[in-house]
Amino acid sequence: SGSMRRGGRLALAKGHATMLIEQALRAGDEVGLLVFGGRGVEVLIAPRRAGKAAAARVPALGGGGGTPVVEALAQARRMLQRVLRCDGKLESWLW
Repeated sequence: SGSMRRGGRLALAKGHATMLIEQALRAGDEVGLLVFGGRGVEVLIAPRRAGKAAAARVPALGGGGGTPVVEALAQARRMLQRVLRCDGKLESWLW
């Protein structure tokens, strides 16, 4: 949202997201990335084994617009359910 552009919050969130993706890359884990704002919810990276390209997409993300949190959480839930159903993973995280 627009409020993320104040006080360095967006930079902090993007730095944390990049760190999590890089950790997943080192561990050989899978990563998916949803972005949401004034234009709705978008799957930026469909769940798959983490790669350097995933972390490279994060710095270009911007802030602004509304915050469709309910829609984003619903989309994240659907994404996690598909991954769990397909892969039978025992552990999944939503950040």
